[in-house]
Amino acid sequence: MATHTDPNGDLQTIEDLFLEEAKIVTLVGPARREKSKLALDLARFLEPAFTFDGQGGVHRVRGPESEEAIRRSLAKSLRMPKSDVTPSDEVIGAALAEAGHALVFIDGGDDFAEDRAALVRGLSQDAPNARFLVTAHAPLDAPGERAHEVIPPPPQVLEVGPAAAWFVLPDGREVDLGQRMSARRILHHLALSRLAAADEAVPVPMEALACAGWPGDGAKLDRRKAKNRVHVALHSLRRSGLEGLIVTVDEGYFLTAEIILTNGTEDDAAQESQAA
Repeated sequence: MATHTDPNGDLQTIEDLFLEEAKIVTLVGPARREKSKLALDLARFLEPAFTFDGQGGVHRVRGPESEEAIRRSLAKSLRMPKSDVTPSDEVIGAALAEAGHALVFIDGGDDFAEDRAALVRGLSQDAPNARFLVTAHAPLDAPGERAHEVIPPPPQVLEVGPAAAWFVLPDGREVDLGQRMSARRILHHLALSRLAAADEAVPVPMEALACAGWPGDGAKLDRRKAKNRVHVALHSLRRSGLEGLIVTVDEGYFLTAEIILTNGTEDDAAQESQAA
């Protein structure tokens, strides 16, 4: 069995709920990303318990846009005959019942919560041996349901000093960037960008970081040289402790949404706003 990071004991707790004859376990709470990650870990963790001699198994439905999408996804996972017509709840329920001790994992669907709840309630009655794992804002109010609240982790704090001369990592370690001016300017720019975006993950383009890191020179560099300089500076910052906190995407770079920026960068942002 694969090993999973389980700091809150959620995997074992929810396995115990199923062992206590819960037919439906609903992961509730506002932390959507944490719920989805936990549900995916659970589906993997529980799969051996729901697979025996080719029977049962885990049937996953992730990010459905409608209850119709749930039906289609389940029909495909259950290897039902292909058809232009989506099978009815009764037909899917019968297929689930035939599958035996199966786990149905539905991640998402709060936009049609009532329809999703009605579908799950119906399927759980048609397939008494099946079990359901659902992520939702609130319980489904279904017979045999047990709700498990997923508590988001406390926010990490990355404290960045004035002009990014230093920063304090979430674990309390302080890092002095000294005379590494290009790295300081790039971190400072990322911090200000994060503050301006109200803590959302808005990527900063590579070209903008090149201009920030090498004022008056970055804009003149060809793309290859600019990208190389930015890459080296970011590598230096990551090796200084920001590995995992500076994220690279196709559109650029950003400080992760879990990080709260404090101290001097806020004063810098206010000064730049007044100057504008």
